[in-house]
Amino acid sequence: MLYKRGEVWWIKLKWDGNIIRQSTEEKDENKARLAERQILKELAKGNRTGHDPADHVLFSEVWEKYMAEEAPLKAQTTYERAKQCAKNFLPVLGNLRLSKISPSVLSSYRNKRLKDGVGINTVVKELQYVRRVLSLCKKDWQLIGQNPFELFNMPTVNDQRVRYLAPGEYEKLVAACPKWLQPVVVVARLTGIRRSNLADMTWGQINLETKLITLNRTKNGFPLTIPLCETAYTALVTLHNDKSQNKDCPNVFQKDGKPLTPGQITAGFRRVCKRIGMTDFRYHDLRHDFASNLVQNGQQLYHVQSLLGHRDGRMTQRYAHLRVDDLRKAVAVLG
Repeated sequence: MLYKRGEVWWIKLKWDGNIIRQSTEEKDENKARLAERQILKELAKGNRTGHDPADHVLFSEVWEKYMAEEAPLKAQTTYERAKQCAKNFLPVLGNLRLSKISPSVLSSYRNKRLKDGVGINTVVKELQYVRRVLSLCKKDWQLIGQNPFELFNMPTVNDQRVRYLAPGEYEKLVAACPKWLQPVVVVARLTGIRRSNLADMTWGQINLETKLITLNRTKNGFPLTIPLCETAYTALVTLHNDKSQNKDCPNVFQKDGKPLTPGQITAGFRRVCKRIGMTDFRYHDLRHDFASNLVQNGQQLYHVQSLLGHRDGRMTQRYAHLRVDDLRKAVAVLG
């Protein structure tokens, strides 16, 4: 059968148990039908048996498969970020057959995005989604023989930034927060829980008797249990007993009786930081502050890794330099 993609006619047919999709490279329907007949003749002669599926499957098709089968298994924020990133790379890569996605195509996309003023972190995130899908195409779906990313130099990003609160900054920050944001900041700073998990958190995930928070699924798709210190526990008990809370809403953190969204948390936090003149401090830095305080108070990196929910210990190594006392002890033996 013939169908249109944009202005070009494509052919789709089943042959020898395989689905073949191929552009006729024609905008005129009559010419496209002639091309279709020629393809059928080649198939009948056996010229196209054992065809390479990479020549007939579009990137947009495998992206749809990824979004339907793989992405829903990730955290909600990861799923939403995938949809957002796709708005940028699908117009460029979507109509390309898998065999046409080469390292040079990836380089052109990277260079164009950077030239347009897009931050390198954003470009890398977009390319990571493309790489993930092409990796599935090779390993799981067996649609390509080689992933073009194997020959492509992915831009490197220095994500080792660690910003934590100086003495007095935390108290100043909390005091400036509106009532609805205060408990969010307190719990985030004392548990290291990510913004999306706090926004989605329900009272069913908090056991006030055992002083434990259990997240069913985090960014990496795994559950996480976090003990509460006394200050975080007190903040949650106070919030639980607050009569202004909408008891019909299961979410812990609310504003005007409705669950907070990640966007509301970030926007409110930015306004507070701007008002008190706190520069170079983002909401996610509360998580860094949590980890930094643990390390500087002598906790092992393995415990910090567990509390942050890092699957890979390399993510936690960014805090290793804060273990000053351990470093002092290490060099002391030389004396």
